[in-house]
Amino acid sequence: MPSADRERALERFRRAFDSHRDGTGLGLPVVRHLVRAAGGRDHPAPGLGGGLDA
Repeated sequence: MPSADRERALERFRRAFDSHRDGTGLGLPVVRHLVRAAGGRDHPAPGLGGGLDA
């Protein structure tokens, strides 16, 4: 996943165009909010074998 797409993956309602799964696109934004509320930082990184590690 290109770096620009990794950052956008944490936006609300964002889903990959080639996703074959159901979902609302809210999971990662909720995680981002909780991490930041606890004083942490999020850092989306390339996942092993493709995808995203967040």
